[in-house]
Amino acid sequence: MKWFKHQSDSLHDPFIYDLINEFGSDGYLAFFGILEIYSKEFDGEIEFILQVSLSFLSKNLQISTKKLNKILSFISENGNWGINRMDNRIEISIRKFTDLLDDYTLKKIREYKNNSVRNTGQCNDKVSQEKEKEEDKEKNKIKSKKQDKIFSSDSDEYRLSELLLSLIREHKPDYKQPNIQKWAYEVDLTIRRDNRNIVEIENVILWCQRDSFWRTNILSTAKLREKYDQLCIKMNQDTQTRKISEKGRKSYQAGQEWVKNMEAQDGKE
Repeated sequence: MKWFKHQSDSLHDPFIYDLINEFGSDGYLAFFGILEIYSKEFDGEIEFILQVSLSFLSKNLQISTKKLNKILSFISENGNWGINRMDNRIEISIRKFTDLLDDYTLKKIREYKNNSVRNTGQCNDKVSQEKEKEEDKEKNKIKSKKQDKIFSSDSDEYRLSELLLSLIREHKPDYKQPNIQKWAYEVDLTIRRDNRNIVEIENVILWCQRDSFWRTNILSTAKLREKYDQLCIKMNQDTQTRKISEKGRKSYQAGQEWVKNMEAQDGKE
């Protein structure tokens, strides 16, 4: 393919932020460098898998194999890449890569698929289009049924949505009024489908809106649900750091008190 789409706000993406924070510029280089190699080898198949050696990636990216292994593990755990290792061989599949395809490549893929359909006589374009329309209608029906549920103002889903909105408006007063029912529906999915605890969700909302980075990125309950695992990890790390700091402060105070007591005893003697 000729090129792939690169979002201009990538540096503001929480995943890229964490990648750079963990590995510096090498994290950024590895992520987008591998994307370039992947796009060069991409053959148009949705389930395309890039097969390369670790030494090849290390040499081209000028990153040590040890550090590159750590970066790949981080991307595999936190991103949308599937990565398999077999000794020195690496298999990489990028699930949402088709979202980054340039218009030229997309056009070529469609033409190839249409020609394949005609040649094999499986079905014609009109039948395919009608089938897609019917499938879209069914999906829309299911979606509308799911969102028909109305959440009362005293429900946890509604209350948590209002909490997030009020905290957002503390640092962004002009934030546009959202559809609270849609927000509540996302909270409902977070509770029911993702098996999240209501108290924990509230704590995550309070924490993320105090954090200078995350409060600019979590501006809806949908985004809260999408980044929930990352938020929990960061929140727990922050809590642990504060506990250690508090423990150190108390130890220091106790030490100072001991010194004062010893000085007082020396004065009496």
